[in-house]
Amino acid sequence: MELSSNKVDIVKWAHTHRLWFLDYFFFLFTKIGETPLIIGSLLATYFLKKPWFKYAVITIITNTIIVQSLKFGIDAPRPCWELDTLFTQVLGLRKLVSHSFPSGHSAAALLSCGVIYSLRITKYNFILFVFITCCVAYSRMYFAHHYSIDVIIGGLIGLFNYFLFLYLTQRASK
Repeated sequence: MELSSNKVDIVKWAHTHRLWFLDYFFFLFTKIGETPLIIGSLLATYFLKKPWFKYAVITIITNTIIVQSLKFGIDAPRPCWELDTLFTQVLGLRKLVSHSFPSGHSAAALLSCGVIYSLRITKYNFILFVFITCCVAYSRMYFAHHYSIDVIIGGLIGLFNYFLFLYLTQRASK
């Protein structure tokens, strides 16, 4: 596949080269990237490092406000709207009507995985953190719900809020 300046090309390729078993695999990660990772990170923080819980809540709320403000402020179309006849519904995922930019799933996945990773830093947790975050982000393009720029910017927003979380927890530890 040759890289193109057309933002639809990457999503079009990912969406039209699907395999049935990958539909299930990426469906799982799309669903995990919604509420389960956020709740999981909050519960893990509450039970493992209770003093950090309020910082996890603050950064998750900040993350959500930034993402939703950009979505409604920029009003970007979703790839599934532009693919039109090439778009196929997978596993009951419907054509979304909300705006595309940035990817809230990518932002939430990166922040939530980062918070969980911070509770117990190991090389294996880091590999798992990167794997889950990348699978959530790719799943959004795979199902034609986001462009690559949406998931990249969403990830950067999540990363910014993860650094905010680290800053708050380190400052509180002093």
